[in-house]
Amino acid sequence: MKPAIAPTLALIATISMTHAATVVFSEDFEDDTIGNLPAISGSNVGGSYTNALNAISVGANPETVGNTSAQALIGGGGTPDVNNIQAMFASPQLIGGMTISFDFYNDRGPTGNANDPDSVRVALQGTGGRDVFMRHDRDQLIKLDGTDQTETNYGEDVWQNFSATFVAVNAAAGDYTLNWTLTNLETLASISGNQSVAVNTANFANGGLSASGLLLEGFDNGNDATNFFGVIDNVVVTVPEPSIALLGGLGFLGLLRRRR
Repeated sequence: MKPAIAPTLALIATISMTHAATVVFSEDFEDDTIGNLPAISGSNVGGSYTNALNAISVGANPETVGNTSAQALIGGGGTPDVNNIQAMFASPQLIGGMTISFDFYNDRGPTGNANDPDSVRVALQGTGGRDVFMRHDRDQLIKLDGTDQTETNYGEDVWQNFSATFVAVNAAAGDYTLNWTLTNLETLASISGNQSVAVNTANFANGGLSASGLLLEGFDNGNDATNFFGVIDNVVVTVPEPSIALLGGLGFLGLLRRRR
């Protein structure tokens, strides 16, 4: 008599809903030299950095309320609009299930134009380009993959944390839902939402399923020179891994098959 495989598979599928998270990249910039490009060192986890466009470097934290780090990544303060850097993972990571978390701070400066959409932007970096920009303007606009959100961020001169998880809808076609939470690190108030996003599969590894890293950017619209600084800190990327229960279940399934 053959064992009932179907109920066993159903049980394993239920068990597999529980996942542990693996940190594949983290950086707090505390061990890096002021003014230099960051380096993965100390307690940080990850691969390497590649300078992408114009000057972005480690600098002193402009405001330690809500974020007690002494140092952070700072873009802006120059005539080019865009300052960014590629933060590369040690190896490509599946986008489905990936969670990206980062602290950010938008500083207009004493004479910056209040109407400029200066912003901090973080995007997925692929082998052929970058996509799915997660943008936070200092005028409170949240823009995800080109779509303005109904919700707004907490404005300028306040540390905030943005955390977003990619849930696969049709990963092979590059379709995901981005479930996100934004937290004011000074008051601990938070908001959340979700957004459908489309990854350009031609720009990413493994048939568009994996990202090679992140793009970290300060966008100083209008060439305000010293009148805007976009600050990024505590970047953490995690991916799910199969639970121990799932692995045990698969082993059990193998035993059942051998008994058939």
